[in-house]
Amino acid sequence: MEAIATKDQLIKILATAGFKPRKWCANNSQLLQGLAPEDQEVDLDVSSESHKTVKTLGLIWLPKSDQFSIKTNGPTHSKITKRTVSSELAHIFDPLGLMAPVVVKAKISVQRLWQLKLSWDEALPAEMHTQWTHFRQCLCEINNVKIPRHIFHHKQPRNTQIHVFTDAIYIRAEMTDRTISVQLLCSKSRVAPLKTQTIPRLELCAALLGAQLVVKVKKDLEYEHHPIYMWTVSEITLHWINSEPSTFQTFVAHRISKIQQLTLKEQWRHVNTKQNPADLLSRGVDPIYIQKNAMWFYGPLFLHGNQECWPQPFRQELITSDHIQA
Repeated sequence: MEAIATKDQLIKILATAGFKPRKWCANNSQLLQGLAPEDQEVDLDVSSESHKTVKTLGLIWLPKSDQFSIKTNGPTHSKITKRTVSSELAHIFDPLGLMAPVVVKAKISVQRLWQLKLSWDEALPAEMHTQWTHFRQCLCEINNVKIPRHIFHHKQPRNTQIHVFTDAIYIRAEMTDRTISVQLLCSKSRVAPLKTQTIPRLELCAALLGAQLVVKVKKDLEYEHHPIYMWTVSEITLHWINSEPSTFQTFVAHRISKIQQLTLKEQWRHVNTKQNPADLLSRGVDPIYIQKNAMWFYGPLFLHGNQECWPQPFRQELITSDHIQA
């Protein structure tokens, strides 16, 4: 087994410099054979019913079920102020963006506090106090969410595709047994700036964020030659991407140029709002609802079917000059 050989090589290499690796953990008992119990992270019995966890790279890993989980603590302050709200938000560590809709919900609340120009230790207005109290009481619900670490569920894919819904990335794989798997890989989101922008411009910024994110994902996964599909709800954004940047004002032209450098025009497609999982990133979701939202974790339903059933490719001639100026 390749993993066992790698383990043995690592032990030998470190031993030459006098180092002894410890805190070993695995979801396969064969990898732990020959390792003293004191050198293991937890006393993990893979055959038992226990679900012990290990913290790795800031995430909670359940080795037996091979799943990730995100741990949040209960309220840490009795008095709710802008300082405590910011502190409690910072405690949500989600590097892959798996709980991004929940985090966005909290960020929107923090942004409103800045608009009110409250001091750091000033009590929140009654309405916002009630909203944040409800939010942090429900926050423990995300502790129950379990995300598979292995996006292919330990099966062998025949072919693999990357689907980017604005700024949420999904891996779609067709297995050797003809089953189709769609899994959320990661997401990255930003709250709309306080400075007012038109909706088409905000959608264009989100498209650029998705293009930048997919470039990193391709490099990290070594998926340089895998098919990529870029989805957006904005037909105006699609028109801009399929146009010459020089015909627009600087703000739009600059972002169109970057998107065209990072992606191909033919990779971009239109999807309606109801089939767009990234819509959750725009408005945020209460923690109590995220666990039940299948589209966020497994993508829209059409991706689980044949490609002939997907939304039709974008037709640029349907966009009028009135739309372009929106």
